[in-house]
Amino acid sequence: MEDQTPIEVPAVHIPKWLIVLLVVSTCLSVVAVALSIVSLIESNNLESEMDIEIVDDEGSEQAGEDATQDIFTLEADLISFDVDSSGDLIVYYDEEEKIRSEITAGLVDSVEIVAIDGDDIYINIKPDGMGGYVLYSGYRWMYQIDATDWSYVQIPIDGFMTELSTEYQKALLIEHLGSRLAMVIMDLETFEKSSYSIDSTYGQAGDAYFSPDGTKVAYATAVGDPTNEASAIYIYNIVERLQTEYMPHTAGVYEISGWLDNDSVDYTLN
Repeated sequence: MEDQTPIEVPAVHIPKWLIVLLVVSTCLSVVAVALSIVSLIESNNLESEMDIEIVDDEGSEQAGEDATQDIFTLEADLISFDVDSSGDLIVYYDEEEKIRSEITAGLVDSVEIVAIDGDDIYINIKPDGMGGYVLYSGYRWMYQIDATDWSYVQIPIDGFMTELSTEYQKALLIEHLGSRLAMVIMDLETFEKSSYSIDSTYGQAGDAYFSPDGTKVAYATAVGDPTNEASAIYIYNIVERLQTEYMPHTAGVYEISGWLDNDSVDYTLN
């Protein structure tokens, strides 16, 4: 029977520095693999995002083209007016009847377009029978028409409008404030008014204009006595809420045609 004595295998001693090196190397390999996977995922996400942006851009561009084709642009030359035998005002656009209303009550001399601002049409109806000693005049019977649905609303005026600014979305009016006249600034969106009393010396006023930068208003005043007429010009500073006399009380009638610049008024004395 053979000898079954176990064979002794000598122990292998691995240096600690080699074990540490192997562990560090393994960890570095794992980190490198993980970073590669993350980089690949981010790259795929970026490509997906770029694809989405391209699709959105193309869609937006197409939507913009469609929207441009759907935009309705008013053309003043296509707007016309008529008054029928019963006194109804008829508004046509491109020869198609859009509005028929009894708002004129048949007392119409003419209808004019004052301004067009986007889809809004501002018209003034000039009635018959105006006369007397009137030094200043303006728009007295005005309507705002919304061309998107051809609805309309009367603009509240207790006097007359001298200027309508679509740039500043405001209008200038001369109205009665109790027993006195007032220069009025009206918001065209809300029709809210801010009134500024005029010297009681003057029974008539008008020719109100915004300065080019919209910060001031110039207007003329007159006594309203044809036998002893006198006039003056005032400037109201909207920002400082301050009114000053630009041209003093003088015999004759001042007429304003606008502004020369933000500080100088273009006027004549008759």
